[in-house]
Amino acid sequence: MKGEEAKCGKLAKDRLTICLLCSADGEKFKPLVIGKAAMPRAFNKVLLKDIIWKSNLTAWMTAKFFTEYLNKNFNCLMGQQNRKVLLILNNAPCHPNIKLSNVDLLFLPSNTTAAIQPLDAGIIKSLKLKYKQALLNHLLISSDIYENMDNYLSNITVKHAIKLILLAWNNTNANTNANFH
Repeated sequence: MKGEEAKCGKLAKDRLTICLLCSADGEKFKPLVIGKAAMPRAFNKVLLKDIIWKSNLTAWMTAKFFTEYLNKNFNCLMGQQNRKVLLILNNAPCHPNIKLSNVDLLFLPSNTTAAIQPLDAGIIKSLKLKYKQALLNHLLISSDIYENMDNYLSNITVKHAIKLILLAWNNTNANTNANFH
């Protein structure tokens, strides 16, 4: 946890960046998850099928990752479904203005994201709350197995965190998306 001192070992330094896509009517798409390791040990050499996994030393979004994710995944899916869509994005350096066959990009003006972007208006907040609920449930279920809190948190691997994120994403109410467009 941020700000805590290490007791009986090291603090986890695992970081994840998550890119979420959804439509105004509640349709959710496979998330892009970025971590530090190309193949985390917790994955046991098998990537999770419900995410797109990328890695770099900082676990941050890059223009390359974003472009690949949009082009190879979202744009292709929209093409297979014979759909043309508009994707609203914040104006971040890692979001390049690229041309796609089935997706038009609309960039919000600088410094307006928190006020008008649908994901920031409630979906991300809802996802974070559901993730924290799932994490706390895991800790409560595990509490009889371990003797102290240090062991509870060290039990969470990158794979487990991603599964909790997916659980939270899948349980995010589709109406949350619709209420913020």
